[in-house]
Amino acid sequence: MPSLAPPARRRLSLGWRLGGLAVVALLLTAVVVEGNRPPSTVVDPVAQALAGLRGLPGVADADVRLTRPGGGPRYDALVTDGVDAEPAREPGAWLATLTVEPRSGLTTAEAVEVAERVDAVMEGVSARTPAGNLGWDVWLHDDAAVHATEVRLTGTTDPGEAVSAARSLARGDGVLRVRVSAEHADAVVVRAVQATGLASAAARHGRHLTWVVTDDGRTDVRAVFPQEALADPIVELAAAVELVPSVTRVALSDQGDQLGVSLDVEVADDAATDRVDRWLRASDQALSAGRTVSYELRAPGRTSSGYVRGVEPERPWEAVPVEPSEPAVRDDAAAGSTAAPVPPSYPDDPAAPACAGGDLEPRIAWTDAAMGSRYLLLVAANVSGRPCAVQGTPALAFRGGSGTLTAGVAQAPPSHGTAEAVRIVVPPGAEVSAGVEWGVMSTGATSDPATAVLVTVVPGSAAVEVPVASSGPQPDGDPTNRETELDILDGAVVEVWPWQVEHSWG
Repeated sequence: MPSLAPPARRRLSLGWRLGGLAVVALLLTAVVVEGNRPPSTVVDPVAQALAGLRGLPGVADADVRLTRPGGGPRYDALVTDGVDAEPAREPGAWLATLTVEPRSGLTTAEAVEVAERVDAVMEGVSARTPAGNLGWDVWLHDDAAVHATEVRLTGTTDPGEAVSAARSLARGDGVLRVRVSAEHADAVVVRAVQATGLASAAARHGRHLTWVVTDDGRTDVRAVFPQEALADPIVELAAAVELVPSVTRVALSDQGDQLGVSLDVEVADDAATDRVDRWLRASDQALSAGRTVSYELRAPGRTSSGYVRGVEPERPWEAVPVEPSEPAVRDDAAAGSTAAPVPPSYPDDPAAPACAGGDLEPRIAWTDAAMGSRYLLLVAANVSGRPCAVQGTPALAFRGGSGTLTAGVAQAPPSHGTAEAVRIVVPPGAEVSAGVEWGVMSTGATSDPATAVLVTVVPGSAAVEVPVASSGPQPDGDPTNRETELDILDGAVVEVWPWQVEHSWG
């Protein structure tokens, strides 16, 4: 067992100094290949940090990845929020992502001591490094075959407690890997049933469990917004569905009380759809008070949807259809009080002319991310002052932050939900919407994410360029939660829905 006694203070040997020069050369070479040489104000502190970390008792190795200013860190194949929320750094600063690997076989107490020593080294280096030059993101990786842990030390006030929490959560049978940060935790398990109780266990350690995934990707359970936490009944529901015969994939997304819980289930064949549908409607799985779960079943040639246990969300009142200029009044409202106006009605007027390009003004209502997918909702308002009719799907192109059009983007019809383009007569001032969905793409230092969407609202009209930064807040309602770029790169495939009165992702 390695000794964890503090090392005696000593002058670095010639070997260490030569090793430090090798580190500097390696850093310069690695980043020069990407066309952007880091300055000495970045290279020197990183080399000092690596030398200090590699010299700690109990540390097997330490490595670094540098991200240039504006590049943004990437944790490919991982969720973008929760444990992997982007670390804070000053505008124009480089980012050093340090991965420290402890020696194998350490006890929890010894691992805690390693974490505290890593934190002490980084505190000293950080204090000598201007924040405007370099930001840090430090991880402690114990890459065991099972019960592995990854602890994000950046942002934690008690690194030892974070290590203890990770080891405690990773202790269960079938738990392959647990990652924790200051506020969040996620886990990789063999089967979803082996994540039973992890949500409440994480809460006891002061953390939100935001993601559980099986190592084969068959089941994926996550809280969409990082301020939300998974609850044990939600994880248990996904585990139960995974065990239903003919089910091949389960994806459950908890979007909070306002947007609800959605369950996407893939089955092996069409014949099993009815049986799985009946199981979901008759399920006796307990749900948290007031929670409902909508589901969609997908088979090769069939789909089905409904609510788990047949329990639909409560609707306290129904909107009364009115003309565009009239406010809606709640049925149970007190005399003289009114509710907020409902959207205008969309009467079918065969005589209404087709909308021209200038009649519809597009904007980005919001963007969002969940379960390896990205979402964008386009909205177009009728600014012509008269009713006009639209039918079809907007054509999209994208422009990167460099100003260059994104090449080879393929626009595909939607793979789920409402795909039929219907004629909509849009009243003056009213809006139609179209959803856009694509798979997460890996961006890095040399990529050019999209910062604008070019929208052709109707065929033959001029494209209107809409900056991503002009979008509204994400569905969590936080006005500061807005994207400035989209991970749409050359060769992307984006699914685009036709214009609808109220868009549904299906």
